[in-house]
Amino acid sequence: MTTFNELLNQAALSVLDTNQQSAISQQQNQMLQNSLVQVRREIAALKSSIETQEKAFNPVLELKETLIQKQKMEQEIWVEIQKRELFSAMPSTEGRLTLVHE
Repeated sequence: MTTFNELLNQAALSVLDTNQQSAISQQQNQMLQNSLVQVRREIAALKSSIETQEKAFNPVLELKETLIQKQKMEQEIWVEIQKRELFSAMPSTEGRLTLVHE
C-alpha cells in the first residue's frame, strides 16, 4: 500500500529531469547506507555491552567460553594426529601423496 508521502514523492520526481532524479536517488541511497551503518554500529555496541554485563554478573560464562575454545582446540589437534597416523601407516611408495599442513 502506497502512502501519501510516497505518492507525493513520486509526483515530485516525475516533474524533474533524469539527471535530477538520478542525483536525488543517489543522495537517498547514500542516506540509507549511512543509516544502515549507524544502526549496525549501534547493534554491535549493544551486543558488546550485553556481553560485558553478562560476564560481569556471571563470571562462569567466561569460563564456559574458554572451555569451549579449549575443547575445539583439543578436537583440532586430535584430528591432526589421526591424519598423521593414517598417512604414516600407509605403505611407502614413490607416488604416495604427502600430507600438507594447512
